[in-house]
Amino acid sequence: MSDNKKGFWQTVPGIFTGIAALITALAGLLIAAHQIGFLDDTAEETPAPTEIPSTPTTVALPTETQLTPVPGPPDMVYVPAGEIRIGEGAAAHEVYLESYFIDVYEVTNAQFELFVEQTGYETEAEDLGGGWVSESGEETPGADWRHPTGPDSSISLEMDHPVVQVSWDDCTAYCQWNGKRLPTEAEWERAARGTDRRTYPWGNYWDGSMLNYCDSNCPLETKDHNFDDGYSHTAPVGSYPGVVSPCGAYDMAGNVWEWVDTSYDEESKVVRGGAWIADLYHVRAAWRGNNDPTYRSDYLGCRCAQ
Repeated sequence: MSDNKKGFWQTVPGIFTGIAALITALAGLLIAAHQIGFLDDTAEETPAPTEIPSTPTTVALPTETQLTPVPGPPDMVYVPAGEIRIGEGAAAHEVYLESYFIDVYEVTNAQFELFVEQTGYETEAEDLGGGWVSESGEETPGADWRHPTGPDSSISLEMDHPVVQVSWDDCTAYCQWNGKRLPTEAEWERAARGTDRRTYPWGNYWDGSMLNYCDSNCPLETKDHNFDDGYSHTAPVGSYPGVVSPCGAYDMAGNVWEWVDTSYDEESKVVRGGAWIADLYHVRAAWRGNNDPTYRSDYLGCRCAQ
């Protein structure tokens, strides 16, 4: 055998050894990708857990940062365009959203009062004679946005609280008057969960000090005695300054359920976000509820988009 042939065959084992090392390295990268979620499609289809971690297992998830500020209306935050995955379990699906703005805060009593003063608008609760009150669990005559739990109640000391006892039509009318609209369900979830699909606006762990929900102050028997969020009913908007959604919106978990511009079925509209009467499971950013569009209660309000 010539020296050239001997040299070639002597290098063959080294070639195969290099190929094996390359395959091993690629396999390691694929395993790591699965572990951090880049390729794990099965995780998106897993039903929501019945138990949610009560303490952080990792550092808090970061909020989205805007490298270039986008001019927009006052008290609104910008959400960039892109494709996202919304929902959970078998209902999870991909959607593409154009860029939009969403209110930093839920619509307040002061804002709704200005709308009524300038337009003479009459809400459905006023027109129909009442609204539902959570503690009685039934429709209460005289309950409306000015008197959330009945004719003897008042919002005079709660002008910075979210407006309640407003129907889907009431919220739609307010947003239109303000040059805005209700957000779609996908827009609402994108603003609450970000692109990393976190469980709550602040991360993937439970912390009852982060929001206004049915804690030890709650008048319902289902209250959670482990936390005290400081309020028995609604709280002033933005009362938890250290807790914002990835895009910079407040109170996207708890305080009041929020109407969105999406139909749940032929007879009802979707509500999102949970409320002061809700438990830790129902304030998750992926949870969706529904009500008849004429429904109004002391735990249901809205925010606008544009």
